[in-house]
Amino acid sequence: MRQQQSKHLPRPIPGTIKEQLRERIQGHFAFPETITEGWGKADALGAIAELLEESNLESTLGLRKHRFLVVTLLILYLLLILWMFLQHKYRFIGTQLFTMPLATALFVWVVQKKNNPSSPYLPQQQVKLVQVLAALLVRVDEVRLVPQVLEAARRVPELPAGELRDAWWQVQEETLGRLLPRMTTGEAQALTEEQRAYLRHCLSRQLPEATVVAILLTLGSAGDQEVLSFAQHFLGQPFPRVQVAAQECLVALRQGATKP
Repeated sequence: MRQQQSKHLPRPIPGTIKEQLRERIQGHFAFPETITEGWGKADALGAIAELLEESNLESTLGLRKHRFLVVTLLILYLLLILWMFLQHKYRFIGTQLFTMPLATALFVWVVQKKNNPSSPYLPQQQVKLVQVLAALLVRVDEVRLVPQVLEAARRVPELPAGELRDAWWQVQEETLGRLLPRMTTGEAQALTEEQRAYLRHCLSRQLPEATVVAILLTLGSAGDQEVLSFAQHFLGQPFPRVQVAAQECLVALRQGATKP
């Protein structure tokens, strides 16, 4: 069994962990869980976070370029219609009104499919990175890695509805519900504002009770006053465990606010 799996292991590549990760992802290995094999979890999480940041920037620039091309096509199309009108070529205007929008739509579809055949609305590298991150988080059980987990997770782009988003959300919820309750008050207070903002963002969607409880108690221990509105909202929900956690969160926030 070990020999069969080793055929899929990525070959060693010189360079930093991030460079090796980029090479391994571009190598289209079949099993995301093997891509980070042989690295420390902290190093792997850091490399994934860096590549996600770069990929998000590239995706934003690519989207702007894509929109620019579409707008340029539409302007040229309108100029062509105006020229035909001025040249009194009325019989061709109807044809152009029908064919040019179809040509533009076909261009947009081809660009998207070339960018990512499996999910036209998300670059292929981002899809692979999310899959690799999800496979890695399943194996993370060290509380000390919570900051690195949050740094990588908060860089995951908004995913379109589908199997990838469902799988990512499930892994994310299970990981937070497993690790956050084991954090000390000091560890919770050491979280950065960006990491706390990510946890608050998670509260804005439907989560399992255990995950909601874990996030509320963690942010309460951290003294994050921005979670106050969430705690007040969950206080009125018909779930006893969530109500208790929301109450404890509010108490912790009040105590933190009264300290000099």
